[in-house]
Amino acid sequence: MAVFKRRWFMWDVARQRRFDRKEFLMVATKLSELGYNGIGLYLEGAFELKCLGGGILRKGVMTHEDAVWAREKCEELGLYLFPMTNVVGHMEHFMRQERFKYLCKDDNTRSTNIAFTKPEAEEFVLKIIYEYLEAFDTDYIHIGGDEADLNDKTRPLYADFLAGLCDKLIADGIKTAIWNDLLCAHRELVAPFNRDVEIFDWHYYGHRTQSLEYFINEGFKTVVACPSDNSWNGFCAHQYMRPWRTDEDLIPVTPDEVEALFVDMAKVGDPENLCGMLAHWEDYNGRDLWGQWSAFARAGLYMSGNFEASTQDDDKIELAIFGRITPYTKIMHIIQDEIHAAFYPNFKHQGHVGQTIPMLFYKNSFVEKGSDFILREVDLLPDVVEPLNKIEKLLSEWNTENDFELYCKTYLISVVDFIRSTITLTSAFSKCNALYTQAAKIQFSDNKKARELVLKFAEGFADTTKSIKQYKVTLGEFIDLAPHIANDLDRLDNSIEYTERIYAFLSDFASSDDFAEIPLPNFNFVVDYAVDKRVIAR
Repeated sequence: MAVFKRRWFMWDVARQRRFDRKEFLMVATKLSELGYNGIGLYLEGAFELKCLGGGILRKGVMTHEDAVWAREKCEELGLYLFPMTNVVGHMEHFMRQERFKYLCKDDNTRSTNIAFTKPEAEEFVLKIIYEYLEAFDTDYIHIGGDEADLNDKTRPLYADFLAGLCDKLIADGIKTAIWNDLLCAHRELVAPFNRDVEIFDWHYYGHRTQSLEYFINEGFKTVVACPSDNSWNGFCAHQYMRPWRTDEDLIPVTPDEVEALFVDMAKVGDPENLCGMLAHWEDYNGRDLWGQWSAFARAGLYMSGNFEASTQDDDKIELAIFGRITPYTKIMHIIQDEIHAAFYPNFKHQGHVGQTIPMLFYKNSFVEKGSDFILREVDLLPDVVEPLNKIEKLLSEWNTENDFELYCKTYLISVVDFIRSTITLTSAFSKCNALYTQAAKIQFSDNKKARELVLKFAEGFADTTKSIKQYKVTLGEFIDLAPHIANDLDRLDNSIEYTERIYAFLSDFASSDDFAEIPLPNFNFVVDYAVDKRVIAR
């Protein structure tokens, strides 16, 4: 089996996460045990940057002292630690501050992109870059460059800006890396880049057989294969092939086959200099790295030559993660193979499970996706009851032996309630046509039956309220344990308020004398009332 020279892990501490030394040491130790030899800390601007005169958008970010401590701990574990930031897109830590709005793209103070065409932009980002280099005592940095908001006019200007930054850093002896995505999508942008720039070939889904070879053939001396654990996609790491992707040859993979892109690199790369980095993007909306360890283990073991790709050796994964057999990996399979599968037959046109999850956390998704469920009448609740019961039984039997296991189990307890509240909410909307619409049709011909249907429909939202409240409790218990920030709990409060108002309106109206005289409003207007307190009747 191929052994990778670089076996790196990207840890996103820029979003939703407070830096915590206890957690960092637990994670770094485990990564070392799994065969990794480097950690890239994706910071963006989540750092106590002295060059900006202090101030960051939230508390709990890394300090210079943390950087020194983390580097020392990583050296003891045989891990190379380096900083990662962004210099065009994903500059929200800076662009959302009043003092830096002069650097916002097109003077749009809601933009998260820096106006790289302004003369002050280069000096601004170089100050940040050099402070990171000094703080981590390194001559290596990843400066991002992905997902910038560009058009036909600004794309070549972007390439010149980013390539120019790389040239300055390389001339100063700094090894410099960037993401691949914009260069891969617009290959005319590749020309100005020094071939000493390292290309991190990052992809979310499955195999992409063309891009690795493309950058190697373009003469870039170092190309790093970077699959993602896909925490955006569901309740745990889950590979999924979007059916509308046609820009590259895609080869389907199994849900947990995170090592697929590394396999491609082993086929096309220099066997003496294979480079890989598993990208973990820290998520919000209830998702966290403690639900991703099966993917982390597969990737680390494969890159270190200790795991056969595309196999399901659960005992080996369990022993590598925990040193014993626990229910963790079995629970991951139930979520991936049974619970996620309940979504896919009905969601092919939408993409993935992640389309439903934001309903719990965002007003717009609550309204838009809820309306979609009304139209499609998809009730997923019956399909997940048995899998959830299996998970709960496994969790009840898991007696944790250390803090690492405790973090994993506590997170999975919250995931059970996460799934239940998501499904309960979608189910409540899905029953609209069967119950609410039917009630409207017979409201004046069979008023009693119509009342019964409305009250039954309303109960679905009462059940949802209870479910979300329970999820808030278990997610809060996890956040108290692990250093996640707590704004997800505030978002859940909003959804609780929406479902409570829907239930109150429907149950009060169905129980009132007005029900015999005033017709039921279109349910979308009921949702508008619940979310924005819009008046239904004028």
